[in-house]
This record gives sequence, structure tokens and C-alpha cells, in this order.
Amino acid sequence: MNSVLERYVSFKHNLLQFFHHFDRLIDERRYQELKADLRTCHSTPVASFPVEILKHAASVYTHEVFELFQDELRKAYDSQIELCGEIGEMSEYKITPFQEALSAHSHV
Repeated sequence: MNSVLERYVSFKHNLLQFFHHFDRLIDERRYQELKADLRTCHSTPVASFPVEILKHAASVYTHEVFELFQDELRKAYDSQIELCGEIGEMSEYKITPFQEALSAHSHV
């Protein structure tokens, strides 16, 4: 967000100029949001693997947010999950991202 803000405001601006430029920033962000909403209304993102939660996410998220969600879900599926222990109804797990687990095994 800072890099976006830097395009519109400067320490050299007086207060009136700051608000003028900040208004332009807000208008631009709203316009980009409207474009994303319009794109979502007229098309549905394609899930890279058939999972019910992705089908639902594709129907409610914008394309950009869906892609972020799908990437995080893929990383979760690619993770190694190991049960460390249980105490009553609580369970403790160790989660290792796939790439880290792969590199740990290749160094053994």
C-alpha cells in the first residue's frame, strides 16, 4: 500500500494538495474495485483442481482474491502434516510446507 500511496502523495505537498491527491488515489482504488466486481459478475474463475470449497470461492470472490485463496489452499494441500500429540480433546500438529519437507529429505 505504501508504494501505491507514494505515487499520489509527497512530503512536498501542502495539506490541500495532499487531500486532492489522496482523493485521486481513493477514486482510482474504487474504480479498480468496480472493474474487478464487473469482471466477476460476467465470468467465474476456473479452479485448478475440483474441490468443493474452490467452487464456492469462485462464486463469491473476485478473480484476484480467488487466485490468492486458491494458491493458499494449494500450499495447504502440499504441506506435510504430522500429529505430535493429543491431550484430551486437543491435538497438536506440526505442519511443514512441501518445499521445506522436500529439501529436508534431500539433505539427509
